[in-house]
Amino acid sequence: FSQIAEVEFCGWQQCKDNSRLKEKIAEKISDRRGWDILFFAGHSNETALTGGELGIAPGVSLSMKELEPSLHEARSHGLQFAIFNSCDGISIAESLINLGLPQVVVMREPIHNDVAQEFLVQFLQSLTQYKDVHEAVLDACAFLKDKKQLTYPSAYLVPSLFRHPKAELFRLEPFGLWHSVKNWLPTKREAIWLSALLLLSLFPPLQDLLLEPRLLLQAVYRQAVVGEKEADSPILLVQINNKSLQEDNVELVNEKYLDYSYLAKILAELTKRKAQVVGVDYILDQDKEQPEKSQKLKETVDIAVQQGTWLVWGAYEEDTVRVSANIASLQQTMVGDISSYDWYMELPKQNCTKTCPFAYLLALSGTLVNSDTANLPQPEESQTDFRTSVVNFNPGNNQQVSFLQKLRLSANFLFWFPPIIDYSLPPEQVYTTISACELLGSCQSEATEELTNSLPPIVMIVPGGYEKAGVDNPGQDNALAPLPVVFWRGADGWSDFGDGKRSFTGGEEHGYMVYQYLNQHLVVMVPSFLLVLLAAGLGKGLILLIQSNPDPRRLWLIRFGIATVVYLLVSLQVYLSLAVVLPLFWPLVTLGNYLRLGFKKPGFSS
Repeated sequence: FSQIAEVEFCGWQQCKDNSRLKEKIAEKISDRRGWDILFFAGHSNETALTGGELGIAPGVSLSMKELEPSLHEARSHGLQFAIFNSCDGISIAESLINLGLPQVVVMREPIHNDVAQEFLVQFLQSLTQYKDVHEAVLDACAFLKDKKQLTYPSAYLVPSLFRHPKAELFRLEPFGLWHSVKNWLPTKREAIWLSALLLLSLFPPLQDLLLEPRLLLQAVYRQAVVGEKEADSPILLVQINNKSLQEDNVELVNEKYLDYSYLAKILAELTKRKAQVVGVDYILDQDKEQPEKSQKLKETVDIAVQQGTWLVWGAYEEDTVRVSANIASLQQTMVGDISSYDWYMELPKQNCTKTCPFAYLLALSGTLVNSDTANLPQPEESQTDFRTSVVNFNPGNNQQVSFLQKLRLSANFLFWFPPIIDYSLPPEQVYTTISACELLGSCQSEATEELTNSLPPIVMIVPGGYEKAGVDNPGQDNALAPLPVVFWRGADGWSDFGDGKRSFTGGEEHGYMVYQYLNQHLVVMVPSFLLVLLAAGLGKGLILLIQSNPDPRRLWLIRFGIATVVYLLVSLQVYLSLAVVLPLFWPLVTLGNYLRLGFKKPGFSS
C-alpha cells in the first residue's frame, strides 16, 4: 500500500515518551498538508455522550469529542474517508458522518484481532487495485466468508460502510506518467470504433459525397455573411449551346464533332475584339474528317497569332490527344490538359514539361499578358515550344506569377492537403457567360448589349450544354450542377436539379479553376482522418471527464449540442477567412460516439 500512497504513523510506541500522545495525534490529524484517509487500528468502545472512545495506549483513551476540532480542520484540508479497524464502531461512524466526513468503514460489533487483520489486508489490496471503498469492503467480506468461514463464522457480517447518500465513493487515484498515458489509451471497444471511423473517413467516394453538402452549407453562410459581390469577372465563357447551333444553322460533323468553320468564326470575332488570351475547351484532332474547315480554322489561328493573341487548346496529354499540327503549331500556341477530378483542382506537376493543366495555363497566360513585364514571350516571334517559354519565363517581382510558379513546387504537399474547387463562390463572381450566336451578332440578348470592345482578360470557348458535347461519349461534358451552384442559381437551379437536368458544363468547371488560380484562392482541405484522430483524443478526454463528473445525460447532450454549433460556426468562418476546409461530419460523429460510450460507463447518471 505504501508504494502507491504516502503513509504516516502516529501512535503509542513502547519505551518512548507518550505523555503528549493525545496532542500529537490531534496535531497530526489537523496537519495543513491534508490527508485523504484516516486509519485507526486498536481498541474502541461505544459511548453515549462522547461519540465513541479510542484506546490509544495502555490505560489511555481519546474520545471523538476531543478529536472534533482536529477532524473539522482535517475535513477542510481534504479528508475524504476514515476506517476504524476496531470494535464497536457504530457511534464512532455516526460521529464522523455528523462532522461531515463523506464515508467511514467501521466494525459494528466486537471482532477478533486476527479477523481485523485479515479484513484490513484484503481491504487494502482492493484499494491498491483502484477500486472504490464499497467494492473494497465487499471484496474483503467475501474473502472472510469464503476463506475464513470455518475459523471465524459470521465475521464477514461485522464490517460496515457508512456514508452520505450523495457522496461519491472514495477510491485511490493512480499517479505517474505511465498511468496518465494508460488512461488515454483506447479500450478494445473504443479502438474498434476508431478503426472503423478512420477507414470510412479515408474512403474517397464518401469524402466526395460529404463534400458537396459541406460546400452547400458554405455557400449559404457566404451569402449570409458576405453577400454577392458586384465585381467584373476576369473570365468570359463563350458558350456554344443549342441556341447558337440552331440560330447559326450549325450541324455537327458525323453527329458528334464541332464544325471547325464555326469555331473559326468565333475566334475571328474574338481576334477582332482584341482578345488577349483565348482558351478553347475542345480537342481539335479531327482535321482529316473536315479538311477544308480545318484549313479555314488554321488561317484564323495564324491571324490571331500574328495579332499577339495567346491561344491555349484543350488536350488529353496523358494519351497524347491534342490539337492537330494542321490546325495550330505548338511553337506559337499551347495545349493544356482538360482532365478533371470532379471536386478537386487540377494541379501542375514539376515544370509542366510532360503535362500542364488547361486552367493553370490560362491563368498564367492571363497574368503575364496583363503585367507590365519586359521581354515577354510573343507567340508571333516564337521559334521553340511556346508553352515551355511561358512556363519558364521569370517576370521578376510579380506576386501573382510567383504564386503560380510555386504551385509546381508544392505539388507533393498539396497532395496531402488537396485544394478543392470552391463552388461556394457565386458563378456571377467567377465568370460571365455569353452564347456564341450572341457574340457573332446572329441573336440578341442583354449580354450582347453589355459586351463591349473591351473583353475580360481571359476568354474561353466552351461547349454550352448541347446534347452531343463530349470527347469520348456524347453528353460527357454535361453534368448535374453541384449543390452550391444550384443554390446560387436560385429557383431555376433547383428546378433543373429536381428534373435531373445536366446543366453544368466542363467549361464552367474550368472557369472556377481559372478564377481561383488568378486570385490565389486555393482552398485546401484538411484530411478527415486527421480530425478524426483529434476528435478521438478529445472524446477520450470527454470520457475521463464524464467518469470524474457524472452529470445527468441531458446536461452532457446540451453541452455536446453547444460544442457542435460552435465548431460548425468556427469551421465555416475558417473556410471564409483562411480558405481551409475543416471537415464536419466525421469529427462530430467520432466525438458523439465517444460521448455515447461514456454514457455506458459505470456510475453514470441518466
